Amino acid sequence: ETGLVVTPFLPGDSLLFATGTLAAMGALSLWKVLNIFIIAAVLGDTVNYALGNYFGAKVFTEDSKIFRKEYLRKTEAFYEKYGG
Repeated sequence: ETGLVVTPFLPGDSLLFATGTLAAMGALSLWKVLNIFIIAAVLGDTVNYALGNYFGAKVFTEDSKIFRKEYLRKTEAFYEKYGG
């Protein structure tokens, strides 16, 4: 989730559950909630794609502790072999 990077104070699943509960109780309009969730999903997907497209392989360096080029090579080999 982008929430990990951009907004760590808004956990996605908890927010969905709480909003759904409030909508079921009538405190929030179900249609407004659905529209907001759809817009948020599209925007979140767009932001994730843009971040991945911009940073992409740039974050994979030999001395990185988390993003190692070895992991990138293994992942690329997996998708070459099995598709996806």
